[in-house]
Amino acid sequence: MSKFDILVRDTLWTYFIPFGLLGFVIIVVLTDSLRDLQKRIFKWMMKEFAEVHEQLLSDIKDALFDDLRQIESKVVDLRNKGVIRILEIGVGAGTNLKYYPQQCRLVLVDPNFYFKLYFDENKSKFPDINLEKFIVSSGENLKGVASNSVDVVVTTTVLCSVENVKSVLREIRRVLVPGGRYYFMEHLLDEYVPHRTQLQKALTWSRIWPWLCDGCKFLPIRSEISLCGFSTVDYREFMLDNSNLKGKVKLLATLMAPHIVGIAKK
Repeated sequence: MSKFDILVRDTLWTYFIPFGLLGFVIIVVLTDSLRDLQKRIFKWMMKEFAEVHEQLLSDIKDALFDDLRQIESKVVDLRNKGVIRILEIGVGAGTNLKYYPQQCRLVLVDPNFYFKLYFDENKSKFPDINLEKFIVSSGENLKGVASNSVDVVVTTTVLCSVENVKSVLREIRRVLVPGGRYYFMEHLLDEYVPHRTQLQKALTWSRIWPWLCDGCKFLPIRSEISLCGFSTVDYREFMLDNSNLKGKVKLLATLMAPHIVGIAKK
């Protein structure tokens, strides 16, 4: 490497990258008025990725939700009707609907109103699922859902985007019936590949990733769920296969490769 190349490299790392990140942070902090535009950008970015993500995770989700149809509700009036109540936080476009039992009672929570358009389009394919309510709110605030009233709670790639993971998990435990199940699949902060770990931390700290991805952060989700107070937590970790992907979808899949999937019981 020539002296000039070394000078360019050192200059970039010493001045341009740090000050560029700082400038971006300042812009983000001072432009709350762009929040609506941010949500639209996120919707545009994630719609394509969500479709690919769903394909990559199809077999894993099949296994995760395999026993949903065998659950008997702990809520008397629902058990008498032979149905269960499912609460999904961060429903997005409704890609999980195909895994839910017919005639189930569904309560949905999502802070992004614009996703409701995609959800309504997908919901029309499942007319036998009964939508009880769609709450535009964060996962930390489930006041519209009574305590001990839900048989199943579902989050898939959601905890990364909430303000307070512990608060969301406490709310999940509150609304679940005794013995109720929390089904989760989330991407993680990488703890095994140093260069990806540092990049994830830098993108999170600088707020570049949260701004582009509607608040998404790279977090140690596994420990948060394990220490939340569920009676049992059964999970495994896996990596996304991005070998056949291209462009922005491949970049997103690479950054979000580490995942965790499992079931916790109240």
